[in-house]
Amino acid sequence: MTPARRHAAAFAWFAALALLAVLAARELKIGTDLRLFLPAPGNEAERLLVEEIGDGPAARLLLVAIEGGDAAQRADASRALATALRGDASFRHVANGESGGDEIDESLLPYRYLLTPAFDERPLDAERLADELAARLDDLASPIGPAIEPWLARDPTLVLMGLVERWRGNVEIALDDDVFVSRDGSRALLAIETAAAGFDPDAQAAALARLDAAFAAASPTGTLRLVVSGPG
Repeated sequence: MTPARRHAAAFAWFAALALLAVLAARELKIGTDLRLFLPAPGNEAERLLVEEIGDGPAARLLLVAIEGGDAAQRADASRALATALRGDASFRHVANGESGGDEIDESLLPYRYLLTPAFDERPLDAERLADELAARLDDLASPIGPAIEPWLARDPTLVLMGLVERWRGNVEIALDDDVFVSRDGSRALLAIETAAAGFDPDAQAAALARLDAAFAAASPTGTLRLVVSGPG
């Protein structure tokens, strides 16, 4: 091969590589979803499990503790941090005890009759509904009336509230100054659900950075320390 042909072949080779690089830069999509390494689900139960591993509430959960300072400082920081995060789109839900831990996720409302076993033995027929409504009238006249009144139009059988009580069981989280605390009272606690999926490391890193920034603003003196645990 003559030098001219060798040069032409080399030029054509480099041109082809450059074209492939341009196409790769335009078309290549890099994913960070670790579920891609899992076997493909074979049925609906496995599909649901794979979805929950990445997108379920447990995969998005961050458990946060505030240490140092005194109890009043930790409680103030907990409230300030919760207020800041509730206004941040990076977080779906923030629980720190200010409502007593009785928050109810209304997204479960359409599925309450699928989740509850309350009507397995006696179905929700006209007679049962009449009994439930009569019971609600009695409830409204009792001390719990104000608590259930907002739910009556949406859930007159109070199925969702019953489910929440059943799921909670006998577990009670300690409260001090109206915020969650550890059993020994040395830490203020928060449970935070991120908007990003658990297997999205870039979005989780961004959410953690926003959490750190919000805590720095909530504790400007630097006497408190933030401890975070969770899949993210």
